[in-house]
Amino acid sequence: MQPQHLPPSRVSLLLQRAQQGSESAGNELFAHLHVQMRDTARELIQHERADHTLQVSGLVNEACLKLWQQGIVQSAKNPLPVA
Repeated sequence: MQPQHLPPSRVSLLLQRAQQGSESAGNELFAHLHVQMRDTARELIQHERADHTLQVSGLVNEACLKLWQQGIVQSAKNPLPVA
C-alpha cells in the first residue's frame, strides 16, 4: 500500500514531530517523500532517449544519498531511514 498524497499541513506537522524525535512521524514523512521522488524520477525518465541506462531506483537512491550527505534527512533527532 503506497502512501497517499499528504496535504502541506500534514507534511509540516510530520516534519515538526520528526524534529522532536518522533520515529513514526519520520517514517511516514520519508515514505511520502520516497513515493513522490519515485513518481518524479519515473516521469523524467520517460523523456530520455530509448537507449538510456537510467533507472528510477538509482535516481531516487542517489537523491536520498545527497540529502543525507547534506544533513537534510538527518535534521530530526533520530535520522530518517534511507532506503
